[in-house]
Amino acid sequence: MVTKILPQNETLYRVYSHLAGTVFQDNSTQVYYIEVHIEAGAYKNFTDLIDNLILDVNRSATVQNFSITTECNRLITEKVNCRCNSGYSWSEDVCQNYSQCCNQNECMFYIPNPRAMCLSNNKVLVNGLFIDHNKPFTAYLTDPASQQYKDLVQQYTSQLELVYSTLGWFNSLMITGFRQGSLIGDFVILLTAPFDVAQLETKTAQLEKDNTFKINLTVTGITSIPQIQQPVLYNTNVSITCCKPEKLSKPTWSFQKDARPSKYITNGTEASVISNSQNSTVYISKTTEVWKGTFTCDYKSDQSDSIRYRASLYLDIALLPQIFIISDPQFPSCKGQTNLACTVQCIIPNTTEDYSVNWIGREPVNNKPDPLQNGLVSYRTLIDASCAKSLEWVNVTCVFVNRLNQTTSTTLHIPVIQGSSTVCKPDNGWPQAKANFTAVKFCDPTSVGLQKRSCTGYGLSGKWDDVISGCVNRNLRNLLNDAMDLQRGLGIVVNNADNIFSRLKQSTEQKIINTFPNVNESVEVLYVMYNASKIQKSQWNDTVFPFQDFLSSSSNLLNGSLNDSWRPVGNAENYILALKYLRAVEGIIHQTNLISAPTTDTILKPTLSEGSSHDEKEVARSIVKTIVLLTPTLGITWILGLFVLMLDLTTTPYAQIVNYAFTFFNSFQGFFILLTGCFGEKKVRDALLKRFGQQHSMNYKSESSSRITSATKRK
Repeated sequence: MVTKILPQNETLYRVYSHLAGTVFQDNSTQVYYIEVHIEAGAYKNFTDLIDNLILDVNRSATVQNFSITTECNRLITEKVNCRCNSGYSWSEDVCQNYSQCCNQNECMFYIPNPRAMCLSNNKVLVNGLFIDHNKPFTAYLTDPASQQYKDLVQQYTSQLELVYSTLGWFNSLMITGFRQGSLIGDFVILLTAPFDVAQLETKTAQLEKDNTFKINLTVTGITSIPQIQQPVLYNTNVSITCCKPEKLSKPTWSFQKDARPSKYITNGTEASVISNSQNSTVYISKTTEVWKGTFTCDYKSDQSDSIRYRASLYLDIALLPQIFIISDPQFPSCKGQTNLACTVQCIIPNTTEDYSVNWIGREPVNNKPDPLQNGLVSYRTLIDASCAKSLEWVNVTCVFVNRLNQTTSTTLHIPVIQGSSTVCKPDNGWPQAKANFTAVKFCDPTSVGLQKRSCTGYGLSGKWDDVISGCVNRNLRNLLNDAMDLQRGLGIVVNNADNIFSRLKQSTEQKIINTFPNVNESVEVLYVMYNASKIQKSQWNDTVFPFQDFLSSSSNLLNGSLNDSWRPVGNAENYILALKYLRAVEGIIHQTNLISAPTTDTILKPTLSEGSSHDEKEVARSIVKTIVLLTPTLGITWILGLFVLMLDLTTTPYAQIVNYAFTFFNSFQGFFILLTGCFGEKKVRDALLKRFGQQHSMNYKSESSSRITSATKRK
């Protein structure tokens, strides 16, 4: 590229020419960039000339498809004013060195400047990898400076370029590194305009066939997601559409938040996916912090599953926080005081949203939040009021405003202790409290939520009630959040059930489970998984559903040591959680066809498989007999489990009867199955009698033979 400064009466036109030079030897193409200086008056003649211009450079190359990308004009101020033509934008070099130009169509440059060049907006980037099972990975391939690394880069670059350089608008191909896995090589291909996807798939298939290695490609620039107005409002709806060429099909959507693993998007309570022959659209019905991240659509063709055509969009949501407000002290005292002083905190999750925080009638301590543990931040204000005898309350309100001027607020009514107030004295970490009000405490760092304790009474001294804990184990809460993502439509239930139920089994086997909040959270996981599988119409079978982890976690929740953890403190007659548990377990069993699990199938299969050789009445009689005998035997355990939830097992003799019966029937279930499913079958009994009869006959014959032989010897 040559730069030339023209006189002031000339116009400088910088031309980015697409030179598709066809080399007869390998039919490859290459794009070149040139710069042409012409007089302003000759511009019309020049554009007419290049419209259909084809140049034969030599016998092996042809240049065509010229297009003007950038126009520059020299000004009197010794500067050059350049602008990008339609469909083009400033190169990365311009954006890096002249950041003020990057988002503008026109820009001013000092003379001389060789960087003022625009590139096509329709660039196509291909990120690929190849797997060569015939090449071992060595330590030298981790060092780009080693000769082995350089030789291998040259070898694979030649092999790949020989094929991919024949694509239209090919620009460059570069090997970016090697990894273990036999030998995995990463490479990048840049093309300056879209191409026919069938051509890419054909050439990739031929390359794999000729070189005996596997290739995977991710192509960006063929499919597209139109931009939407951002940021979007909090708690509203939004749709994101992915457009494609006609030949592509099988769209899939995924979502990635921060640096976490991506999750597939499907139909759920907050997301739905609708696809047709032209595009695919994701509809989000509730824009919250859950959906702030990158949406990616991947298309594939019917001919190749190893090539993905990808488009992405980052969805920016103007967030609003969930606010927890608390004062310190929680019950400020005016006893013997002329002024009341306390600090009020509004605590929210730490996010990237830059909130404007207002305190109604108050001044903030500072405009910057204070960091707390577990990803929380705190905004503070100071309360200073006169201790009048009539002062019973102090009201404080904090208001959060996001970038789109949406607001959310919360108000705290702070009870004031006066000289005549009844109070509960500090007790085991609980602060002094005013009677007929409730104090709160944060849970320990391994849990989320709050503990609450009411102070009651009249007269001189109040009385503390029992502590009501809302503390949920942090791992359980994370597990529930993951299950709720599946219910929202973020993730595929079939792909994630193994992980969910495995973690639930681990949690229900630990001692931390023996509280109502943790049992409630575990039941909620089961219920949410039932809802999610029902929404997604999950097709289960014994090979994809984790039966053992599901049954173990469900059974662990019925352990006798958790009897007191199924009802909240002070509400012993509440059976809502038990009913929810039964509904969830029954729903999952129904959804997964658990009745066809191997155990039941094995019991019935010997009878059913012989149906062709037995009388139909005998087969039916055998099935009915098995069901009649096993149903009450196996069902008694779960009936007893229901009684465990309904009866007060602290009284005798109910506790002993239920627990011993539960243990007995559980222990002998296998024995009952052996009796009904094995010894109860006539064919099995006949086979056993025949086997033992033959053995007895053989023993008898052997003994008789021995006696005859012995007698013969004596003779």
